[in-house]
Amino acid sequence: MFKRFRLMLGPGRVQALFFLLALTGLGSILLNVAGAEDTAADWVAPAQNVLVGVFVVGSVIIIGSALPAYERGRWLGILAPAAGLVLLGLFFFPNQVILLMGGAVGWVLAGMFLFKARGPMEYQQAIKAFRKNNYQEAVDTISKLIKQEPKVANHYRLRAEFFRVWGKLDRARKDYKKVVDLVDDDSVEKWIGYNGMAEVEIQMNQLGNARQSASKALALAPDQWVITFNLGMIEDRTDNPQAALDHLQTALDNKIPESHYRFLTHFYRARSYARLGDLDAAQDAAKQLKTLGGGLNQWQMILQSDQADTLRDVLEDDINTAGALFGGEITPADLLTHTPNIPVKTP
Repeated sequence: MFKRFRLMLGPGRVQALFFLLALTGLGSILLNVAGAEDTAADWVAPAQNVLVGVFVVGSVIIIGSALPAYERGRWLGILAPAAGLVLLGLFFFPNQVILLMGGAVGWVLAGMFLFKARGPMEYQQAIKAFRKNNYQEAVDTISKLIKQEPKVANHYRLRAEFFRVWGKLDRARKDYKKVVDLVDDDSVEKWIGYNGMAEVEIQMNQLGNARQSASKALALAPDQWVITFNLGMIEDRTDNPQAALDHLQTALDNKIPESHYRFLTHFYRARSYARLGDLDAAQDAAKQLKTLGGGLNQWQMILQSDQADTLRDVLEDDINTAGALFGGEITPADLLTHTPNIPVKTP
């Protein structure tokens, strides 16, 4: 949870939050020292309350600045009353401050259910059209929103995803580039933009550009498994087996949640070890792949989707080869020469 929170805020805001905590905490300690030296200093407690208030308000501002514009209203409705209860207890009802803080926490929990996360209405309309394969309508809806709010990076990110599935890869790349250009380095959308560019460039077979884009994403978010998975795939396709293994192991260390991505990760590991001549390690990777039959099933279902045309172009050969390895039609030693032209067995 902390990792997700840190990525949402970005390094700059995390530093600001810790600096605010350190500053107000140090101030409170110094006030305690002053109060111990002067027993008549009845101003110490109110001053400490001011520091707590500064921390509460500052934290709300820092966290709020990381949210998209359409999310700020929701969180303002959740956090503002909670902060108000805390400040009310600190400055007007100090004897009830613990009770009011408990009420603030309760309101935050309740508010997360009462104020459900919702994007702009245009998002809902566009996604509805997209699910019906009405790509032009989905893109047009977001394009109108972009004309109204040309500085909102998330609009371009969503349109880029529509373009990718539609097969308009160059336009998707331009939109991901716009995301990168619009946001600061400490924004979570920065690495998402670079990673999106990398994935589109993989689809366009521009592997050198894809490596550069993914490397920039990795520098911003080194704990994101999807980036190192993509880098492992790039190095596999450019025949750099040791670099592929390094990235793929990092992806596994970062806990790949989806079994179908773990399935392909072990396939790329098996092929990389085979290219290095280490057939024992390749066999071990193949054994791990064979424990993930559900992952193969998931890929088969995904590739049957009407919206998987561009994905099929990129991954179908690898999935077929991995399926053949899973089913025993080929061995790790065959990965150096095998062409995937046989049907995949369903586990």
